[in-house]
Amino acid sequence: MINGLEKGSTGSITIPTTEKLNISTDDYIIEGIIEDEFDLSKLQNKYQVFKVVSIDDNRKGGLQHYKIGVSE
Repeated sequence: MINGLEKGSTGSITIPTTEKLNISTDDYIIEGIIEDEFDLSKLQNKYQVFKVVSIDDNRKGGLQHYKIGVSE
């Protein structure tokens, strides 16, 4: 378990924005600003890393946001 979550768990991340984000499935999301070089194995040992599995662009209407489906 990592931070109370079991490996293989899924969830969603909401990013409130009106701007176009360049996010694709198979990208990875880590909370915060990471200055480490990208080495997936090392990052997974140091941070909670999520793989993007779906992207919903909800930038229309009053509560503009992206809803990102993720798995560990």
